Amino acid sequence: RYAFAPVADDGKVALSEELGQVRRFMDLNRQRLAEQFYFTYHEKLSGNISDLRLPPHLILSIVENMIKHGVTDTAGKEAMFSIEVKENALIIEARNHRKINAKPVNTGLGMSNLRTRLQYLYPDRHQLQTETKNDIYTLKMSILL
Repeated sequence: RYAFAPVADDGKVALSEELGQVRRFMDLNRQRLAEQFYFTYHEKLSGNISDLRLPPHLILSIVENMIKHGVTDTAGKEAMFSIEVKENALIIEARNHRKINAKPVNTGLGMSNLRTRLQYLYPDRHQLQTETKNDIYTLKMSILL
């Protein structure tokens, strides 16, 4: 339903709506994998966030990629997602172990789409860094809202 919900004239949704969908998606996967879902989620939202708006699926796509391409069902390989709003900046850090010996289905479409959207919507007001070291994928993103 979230994917087809109408958005406002500015093409954005409230940050609280996007985070609500992220939480529902994690809960769904927690139920699907029962006790084998090793995923830590941290929020640090300071100040008045009720007016903060962003394009839908901007944050959700990061979490979806973590669960699709990462290891979330193995103890000791816990995925971590952290989001912070500090003054007028949105800061996200994500880290997960990559699946080893998986069939290559990665087209890079999700990350390519994220980079394009950020460049178009937040030119000179965002940073997106990704790194793969050994079997750990790390993403750091910041947006000046």
